[in-house]
Amino acid sequence: MAVAGTSQFAIGTEASCSDGAVGKVSRVIAGPVAGEVTCLVVEPERRRGPDRLVPLDLVEGAAGGIRLRCTRAEFEKLDPAGEARLVPAASASPGTVRDWRRQLTLGEDRIDTATWAGSVPQSAGIAPRVRAGRGKWFNLLWLLPVGLVLLLVAVAVAKGLRGTR
Repeated sequence: MAVAGTSQFAIGTEASCSDGAVGKVSRVIAGPVAGEVTCLVVEPERRRGPDRLVPLDLVEGAAGGIRLRCTRAEFEKLDPAGEARLVPAASASPGTVRDWRRQLTLGEDRIDTATWAGSVPQSAGIAPRVRAGRGKWFNLLWLLPVGLVLLLVAVAVAKGLRGTR
């Protein structure tokens, strides 16, 4: 049975390869935008090496656990999973926060234009306007430069009048 996008994975489920057991599911990784499971983290038996990220295309369901479509040797070549520790914010000491910050990695310098704003819909905006009277609106993007020019003209006229006396 192949694993579909709607499958549920229980933490602690036994994971085995084609040539024997390799460990237990310790975490489930979900994508930040769609919230769908993208990888499983499998903790090796007897902590032989780091936890491994297992992509869903290598996972298939089995009775009492999951079966990975790879050998043990191929499993050990999968990417190691980074450590993540989640604790309530109230119990986080300054030392723990420093440790977390040390574990952060830089993001990529790319923007996925399809998902960069999350679920915020695109909408057009209108420039700020000022109302004068009942139905007369003036666009501030025009009024500001026009007002600046009028101010400069008034200053020039005032200086001219002052200089003639």
